[in-house]
Amino acid sequence: MRLVQLTDTHLFADPGADLGGCRPELGLQRVCDALSRAPAPDAVLLTGDLTHDGSDAGYRRIREALEPLAPEVLVIPGNHDDPQRMLGHFGQGPVRWVTHRVLGEWQLILLNTACDDWSGGRVGSAQRQALEGCLASNPDRPALIALHHQPVSIGAPWLDAIGLSDGEALLQALGRYPQVQAAVWGHVHQAYDAWHGSVRLLATPATSLQFTPASVSFAVDDQPPGYRWLELGPDGAISSGVERVG
Repeated sequence: MRLVQLTDTHLFADPGADLGGCRPELGLQRVCDALSRAPAPDAVLLTGDLTHDGSDAGYRRIREALEPLAPEVLVIPGNHDDPQRMLGHFGQGPVRWVTHRVLGEWQLILLNTACDDWSGGRVGSAQRQALEGCLASNPDRPALIALHHQPVSIGAPWLDAIGLSDGEALLQALGRYPQVQAAVWGHVHQAYDAWHGSVRLLATPATSLQFTPASVSFAVDDQPPGYRWLELGPDGAISSGVERVG
C-alpha cells in the first residue's frame, strides 16, 4: 500500500497571501502537480495546519486540490486550524477527518494534538486511552500513528518549546504494542527520520515554507516544498522517503 503524507499547507482565505516570503498556495499547487505525475497513492494523509487563518475559503480549496490525488484523503487539525470549521468541511466525503481507519492490512490512527490556548500540542489521557483501545483490539494489524506535533526533541529549541507536551507518555504507550511500526507528523516544516525503540519516527517538509534545522530561534530555510511517500508492506515493513519540488 502506498501513502503520501502532506503537511502544513497553511492556506489563507486570499490565495495570493504571503507567508514568510513564500506563497503557500503556489507551494501546494507544485506539490499536487508533482503527485499527479507520480504513482497514484492509495490514500493521502494531511497532518495539520491545513489553513493559516482557519478560513472557510482555505478549507474549500484544500478539498478541491486534494480530492483528485487519491481515493481518500485523511486530515487532522494543527495549531493554526479551526477544528469546528474543519468538521463542517471534512465530516464526510473523500476528504475527511477521522480518528481511525483500516486500509489493507494496516490500521491508521489519527490523533488531534491541537490545543485551544497554545501553539504546542497535547494528546491527553482520554485520547491516549482510545489509541490504546484501538491497538489492543487489532493486535495483528501493523499500525501507523499520525499527528501534528512532534513527540520528541528535534534539536531546534524554539520548535521543541512548542512540541507535544505529553510526548513521552505517548511514546511509552506506543512501546507497549509491538504492532506499532511508525509515527508521522508535521509542524516542524522539515524532514526528520529516527527511531524510538522499534517505532520509526518521521517528520515531513511542509508544502509551504521550510524551517531551518537545528535553529535556536525562528528561521526560514531555502529548501523547496516537499512531501513524504510511504510504502507499507502487509508484514509491517515500511519504506519511506521525502521528495522536494522546485
